[in-house]
Amino acid sequence: MVLRSMALRRLVGCLAAVLGAAAMAPAAAAEPPKVGTKPFPPFVFERDAGEQPTGYSIELWQRMAQKLGYETTFVTYDSLPAGLAAVESGQVDAAIAGISITAERERRLDFSYGYYTSGLQVAVTDRSQHPAAIVHHYLLAPEILRALAIALGIAFVSANAFWFFERHHHPDLPHQYWRGVGEGLWWAIVTATTVGYGDRVPRTVPGRLVAIAWMLSGIVVFAYVTATLAASRHRPLQGSRTCTVSAWPW
Repeated sequence: MVLRSMALRRLVGCLAAVLGAAAMAPAAAAEPPKVGTKPFPPFVFERDAGEQPTGYSIELWQRMAQKLGYETTFVTYDSLPAGLAAVESGQVDAAIAGISITAERERRLDFSYGYYTSGLQVAVTDRSQHPAAIVHHYLLAPEILRALAIALGIAFVSANAFWFFERHHHPDLPHQYWRGVGEGLWWAIVTATTVGYGDRVPRTVPGRLVAIAWMLSGIVVFAYVTATLAASRHRPLQGSRTCTVSAWPW
């Protein structure tokens, strides 16, 4: 909402900022304030010729004006720059619509406090992907394969250490290397995922130190894998061309 006169400051109470210096008399003895606007649904809807516009911004203004006993004359402009220029030149006392508050506009005009926050959105093309492309993107991407390789590598080292220190203290732990390391890898995965079946428990001091190191490092490893999977969701935007709007039309 852009304001010009002192009377309009009363109209919006503490929400308004004053641009002009001329005061207006009460509504009963003065010309009704002129307010510029522009069709911009849902804030301003244009109606038939001779009828006042309606919409969220219009109803907000009329509610405040009615409370203070003012009548309002709305002047509709084809573009927002034309409406703002009319406020600057004094053709209208204020302007109300879906008006964005920018630094450049604040150098020329005073605004009320904002009464609607639109936020910022990013628009991208809706491109449906083949299931095979989705699998390749999320499971076979280089960074994901690298993260999984690091996780499995650390788990494999822990499995080797567990088997090496515990193979003589577990009767059911195979002494053959690959079978024993396979059991150690099972223990490492069960431990890292906190499933805790309890079928493999370290009994030696070195084995327990290996378990402590693996439990602490497993937290970091799984966090790294999770973060890599989450970051891969943004890969479609990498290398894409983006554009910005330098002059807002509202």
